[in-house]
Amino acid sequence: MPEANSLPKNKLRILLAEDNDVNRKLTINILKHLGHEVCVAGNGREAVDLFKKNDFDVILMDILMPEMTGEEAAREIRLIEKNTATKIPIIAVTTYSRKESRKRYFQAGINDYLCKPFKPYELSIVLKRVLKV
Repeated sequence: MPEANSLPKNKLRILLAEDNDVNRKLTINILKHLGHEVCVAGNGREAVDLFKKNDFDVILMDILMPEMTGEEAAREIRLIEKNTATKIPIIAVTTYSRKESRKRYFQAGINDYLCKPFKPYELSIVLKRVLKV
């Protein structure tokens, strides 16, 4: 496990879009243990709606969700941001990490990805990478 000084030091406000109860609870526990604040969406549509109403530092986006997939939600968020100076980092959290899948995620506006299942230090590394902290 990386040293504590390699982890993001500031408390982050994170939007977690995850429809699976077990994955959601595990990720929430990891994020809270790391000292971050978590807001949860059960699908891509809810994620977009929460994004519109709140300020987040980063989004963890499951790819396969009901109503709206993570890719669709990322595209919609990027459209909303089109005329703004800021672009929120979006991390795909998925079991699909083949090269073709990753290419689609990046084309949808996703900045990075994390493969399920993941360890807490892997999540910290990806957060640090996308936030450049």
